[in-house]
Amino acid sequence: MSRQIGSFILPDNIVSNMKNKINETKKLKIELGFALCTDKDSNIIANGPECTGTNCSIKAGTCKEGDIQIGNYHTHPRGDATMSITDMVTGCSESVQCIGSVRLNNIVCFHRKTEESQCLKDISPFEDEEHEILENYSDIREILSNPRSIVRTGIYNTLKKMKQYDDRVFKYNVNRVKLLHKHFDRVSI
Repeated sequence: MSRQIGSFILPDNIVSNMKNKINETKKLKIELGFALCTDKDSNIIANGPECTGTNCSIKAGTCKEGDIQIGNYHTHPRGDATMSITDMVTGCSESVQCIGSVRLNNIVCFHRKTEESQCLKDISPFEDEEHEILENYSDIREILSNPRSIVRTGIYNTLKKMKQYDDRVFKYNVNRVKLLHKHFDRVSI
């Protein structure tokens, strides 16, 4: 059964393609997706070009000439079917963004409900913080992956660093969820 996403219609064949991308992501462990397109005379969503990303990012393709790109779909290999700050920044410039979660085996589409300029003004300042959090996570994983690193860093300092990271991630997520609710409507597929 087709689903309504804002003023657009998401047909069953596109939902099926989204589910297939979740299954492919399970095997490859990288983000996969495709552009969401309509033609100028229709509000029915069609597949655009497919794209392949990394384990934590993706750059969607563009629609063929004459079609209108209204958004994109991509998978999250490890996370939930929700928008990161980077996803929201992209979503500010698009009408629809859909995300598939391998972990939860679900798809959620987001439809921007505020003006693009206000959306970008509110969300863009937090994009650098998200990148810093991801970098800090890599540093902590590196320390924890090697017992000698823990000894070298010191257990107290390692635990302190992990606590500071956890506190920062908590604050980031509280803020991210507030921004998500303010600027996007959510539709579970």
